[in-house]
Amino acid sequence: MSRSYNPTCGAGAASRIPNLTGSFVDEGYLELVELLTTKADGSSQVYHAFDTTTQISYAVKCMRNATPGSPRAADFQRELDIHRSIANQRGVIILNFSFVDNPRAGGDNEYIPLVLNPAAGDLSNSILNRQMYADRPELVEEAFLQLVDAVAECHNAGVYHRNIWCDSEGGSLRIANFEKATREEELVNFRCGDLAYMGPNLLFSPTVQLTCR
Repeated sequence: MSRSYNPTCGAGAASRIPNLTGSFVDEGYLELVELLTTKADGSSQVYHAFDTTTQISYAVKCMRNATPGSPRAADFQRELDIHRSIANQRGVIILNFSFVDNPRAGGDNEYIPLVLNPAAGDLSNSILNRQMYADRPELVEEAFLQLVDAVAECHNAGVYHRNIWCDSEGGSLRIANFEKATREEELVNFRCGDLAYMGPNLLFSPTVQLTCR
C-alpha cells in the first residue's frame, strides 16, 4: 500500500515550457506545427506534428527533461513504462516512441517528446462547443461504453489511470496521459488528479484508503 499527501501526486512543477511551434525534433524528422494543449502549470505541452519525410501526422507531448535520479525523473519513467506496457490496448492511444531532444539550437533545456498517434478531436470541445452529445442519448451511451471498456482493459492489465477527464478523442474514445497512473491496487491518497474530476470522497477527506479497482 502506498501513502501520500500531495495535491498533484507529483514531484513539483517544472518551469513553464516556451511555445515550440515551428521547431523540429527527432533530428529534424518531426516538425511541431501547432500547439494543441498546455498543462495548467506549463510543465508539458501537446503539439500537432508532421513527419517531414512522409507527411504522416502525429501528436507529440513535450515534457521538460528532469535531473537523473530526481523524483520527477522517476515520475517520467513510470509514465513511459506504464503507457508502453498497454499501448497496444484497443482503448489506449498508441505511444510510438520517445527520446530526449533539444528542439532549439543552442538552448540549455532538453525535452522529452512522446510521439503518439494523433487524436481525431478534443472531447471537451465536442461536448461544450460543438454540443455533439446534446439531446443524443445514444451517443452518450456509446461514449460511456467505450470509456468503461477502455478502463476495464487498463485494469485487466494492472494499470489504474486515476485522472480520466474530457480532453480525449471525440467519437472514438482513447485513454491517454498516464502521468498519474499506478500499478498499485490499494492507495492512501488525498486529491490526486484534477480537482474538477475528483470524487467527493477524495475532495473532503484528509486521508482515504482507496481500492483502485
